[in-house]
Amino acid sequence: MLMGDWGSDSKRNNKNKYNPVTPAWQQNAVNKNDILNFNRNQLQNQYGGDFSAWTPENSGIYNYNQSSGTTTNSRDGNGSDSGSGSSSSAANYYAAMLAQVQAAQDAAARRAEELARQKQEAAQAAYDKNMGYLNEAYANRNNLLQQNYNDALAQLQASYDSGARGVNQNADSAQQQAYINYMMSKRDLPQALAAQGLTGGMSESALAGMYNSYGNNRNTIDRGRNDSLATLLDTLNSNKSTALQNYNNQLSADDQQKMAYQLQLEQALANQSAEILQNKYDTLQNLDNTYTQQMLALQQAQAEAAAKAASRSYSSGGGNSSVSTSQGGTDITKTPVFNKVKTMFDNGADTQSVVTELESKFGMSAEEIQALINGYFGV
Repeated sequence: MLMGDWGSDSKRNNKNKYNPVTPAWQQNAVNKNDILNFNRNQLQNQYGGDFSAWTPENSGIYNYNQSSGTTTNSRDGNGSDSGSGSSSSAANYYAAMLAQVQAAQDAAARRAEELARQKQEAAQAAYDKNMGYLNEAYANRNNLLQQNYNDALAQLQASYDSGARGVNQNADSAQQQAYINYMMSKRDLPQALAAQGLTGGMSESALAGMYNSYGNNRNTIDRGRNDSLATLLDTLNSNKSTALQNYNNQLSADDQQKMAYQLQLEQALANQSAEILQNKYDTLQNLDNTYTQQMLALQQAQAEAAAKAASRSYSSGGGNSSVSTSQGGTDITKTPVFNKVKTMFDNGADTQSVVTELESKFGMSAEEIQALINGYFGV
C-alpha cells in the first residue's frame, strides 16, 4: 500500500470513527460533584460501607453485597481496574444520574409553582375580601356623612324658624301696644284739648298728628322686624353654605383616603399578602371628630343668632314696649278679665274690639290692656 493511500485510508478511518459528545456531567464540574455526592449517598444507604471514594470509573473494584452490607475493592496488583469498558459505563451512568437530578429538579419546580399558585390565589382572595370590606365601610361612612349633613341643615332651619317666631311675636306685640296707645290717646284727646281751651280745627289737627305718629311707630316696628329677619336669614344662608362646603371637603378627603387604601391593597396583592383587614376598615365608618365639631359649631352659631333676634324689643312710641303680665304681684292672666279677653279673641274678635271692651266696661289703662293682650298671645 502506498503511503499516500495509507494516509487516505487513515483519513477515511478517522472520519468514520465515532466521536461521542462530551457528557453534560463532564462539562460542568458543579453538576458532576452534585451527581457524585448524590450517587455515593444512594450506594451507602443501599449497601452500607464506605463509598466516599467511589466514582463510575473505579466502580469495577467494588463488590456490592447487599445481604452482608459490605463492600470490597477489587483492584488488581497493578492498580488497574478489573472490568472493561469503564469509561463508557461511567458516561452512561452519569447520564442516568443527571436525568434523575433533572427529574428531581423538575418536580421541585412544579411544587414551587404550585405553592406560588396557591399563595397567589390566597392573596387574590384576601384582596377581594378586603376590597369588599373597604367599599362597605365607605358606603356606610358616606351614609352617615349624608345623614349628619341633613341633620345639620334641619337644625339650622329649626333655629332660624324659632328666631323668626320670636322676632314676629315681639314685633306684633309692639304693634299692638302702639295701637293701644293710639286708641287711648284718641279717647283722651277731647278732654286734653278742652283743658287747654282748644276746639274746632285744632282738635282735627291734633287727631291727624296723632294718627301720623301712630303710623310712624308702626313703620318703625316693621323696619326693625324686617331687619331682624333679614339678619337671621343671612346667618342661616351663611351657615348652610359653610355646612355644604364642610360636607364636600369631607367627601373629597374620604375619596383620597379610600384611594390610598386601595393602593395599599394593590401593593399587598403584588406582594402576595393574604392578611384580612376587616377590623381595620370597620373603624372607618365613624365620622371624623373634626368634621362633626365643625357642623356642631355652625348649629350653635345659628341658635345664638336666633336667640339674639328673638330677644330684640321694638318701641311702640308710647313708652310701653315692654309690659309685664304681673301687676302688683298678681298674675293678670289668672284674673276674670283675662278670661274675658281670651273668650273674645277665641271667638274671632279683633284687637280694637278688645281694647274698646276693656276701656268701656272695665276702665283699664293702656298698660293693663297691653299686659292682658300679651298674656293671651304668650308674649
